Amino acid sequence: MDQIKASVIIPTLNKLSRLRLVLKSLEPQITDDIEVIIVFDGCDKDVISSFHELEFAFKPIEVICETNIGRASARNRGIEVAKGEIIIFLDDDRITAPHYIKSHIRHHEAGHVAVLGKRKELYLADKEIENYYNDFEACIGRCEAEGDNDQGYSIFPLIAQFVPWINFFTGNVSVKKADLLKAGCFDEAFKQWGHEDMDLGIRMAYNKVKIMRCEDAVNYHMMHPSNFADKRQASINNMKYLMKKHRKKPDVQMIFTAIMIKQKLFGIYVPKNQQNKYKLRGEE
Repeated sequence: MDQIKASVIIPTLNKLSRLRLVLKSLEPQITDDIEVIIVFDGCDKDVISSFHELEFAFKPIEVICETNIGRASARNRGIEVAKGEIIIFLDDDRITAPHYIKSHIRHHEAGHVAVLGKRKELYLADKEIENYYNDFEACIGRCEAEGDNDQGYSIFPLIAQFVPWINFFTGNVSVKKADLLKAGCFDEAFKQWGHEDMDLGIRMAYNKVKIMRCEDAVNYHMMHPSNFADKRQASINNMKYLMKKHRKKPDVQMIFTAIMIKQKLFGIYVPKNQQNKYKLRGEE
């Protein structure tokens, strides 16, 4: 077998209908030097059993965590078994564009870099997600026709020129495994929602890893309703921990002080058009 060039790590928690579309999108991109690692993070046993009934043109590597250990820990379990020189982090609700993996790998020719892919938002009803598994060509057509640029990824375009870690979101990012290990991988003290990825991005940047954007490495986030009230408090708790951890870094203190004030006053921002699309899809 060829040396593994890249490992795609996908943590998942009971989102099988979405995960199988993600794997369908990866299917034509997998060659002998690419591996896919699924980390089942406290998934129900029937979900794992149903997963085993699925058939793909490749066999994913499985890491099964009996209990939910959280995103940071789950990704670290994936890193531990990964054999690839490059680690591509992908979420279980992100359909990938046809040349997604190649785009990530190509950008690593630049040396010690972290590659941030482009996220687009896709609004699908649950029934559509179920049906597209058997008509994936139509699903990709829908992605290309209706995928919206994610507003969240462009909130800080000017700031990102000076603090590029602000857009280090692990739903679509790749890093060389050696650079991950040098940085210490994900901090498993992050147990709740939010900012474990930015924390890693900060450490990458301070290790002189160049954080760069890749407009060609596109994935499509299958949007879903979220309990932003719960996430708001979890986010604030994690920000407090992150700021204490990086208290000697003025850029971190400045950025997260501003974000924390905003969230305390206004909560987590959800654009109006996004709220309307949630509502429309929920009624279908």
